[in-house]
Amino acid sequence: MENQKQWYANKDLYEMLKCFKQEVTELRLEMRETKTLIRNYNELRENINEVTEKINKI
Repeated sequence: MENQKQWYANKDLYEMLKCFKQEVTELRLEMRETKTLIRNYNELRENINEVTEKINKI
């Protein structure tokens, strides 16, 4: 049987996973903020459309 080397040490894998977890957490927060911004934008668009319709009726 061939001598198999580990690609990464356990400590290295742990550090990579720890970093990955932090990145995922940050990404989740950014996605939540983006979702909020999109919702706010859509509400503004709805308000603009309503006002535009009212102005056109006048």
